[in-house]
Amino acid sequence: MTVRLFRQLREPREGIDSAQWAETEFGGAPLGGRRLSVRLVKSMSMLADVIGHSITAHTDADRAAVKGYYRLLESKKDKTVTPENILAPHRGRTIERMRS
Repeated sequence: MTVRLFRQLREPREGIDSAQWAETEFGGAPLGGRRLSVRLVKSMSMLADVIGHSITAHTDADRAAVKGYYRLLESKKDKTVTPENILAPHRGRTIERMRS
């Protein structure tokens, strides 16, 4: 009897939509405030829609959202916006998936 250990691989856009994915993967990032967390989720959703391209390649990307994305990444005042904190929930979810 053969046991399948791996689930079927999915294409990047297959399954949940980009907004759901971004909320699931980045919604709990410890960035020091709800406003920053909401901005991160929105930015990651936009990036998921344009995999392999710049964030401005998205035809529906509004200028304010793109500007907010760059402000989030360039935040010098707020020391909680770090690569480690941005990726913390995504790493945790990845480890959960690996364990299952």
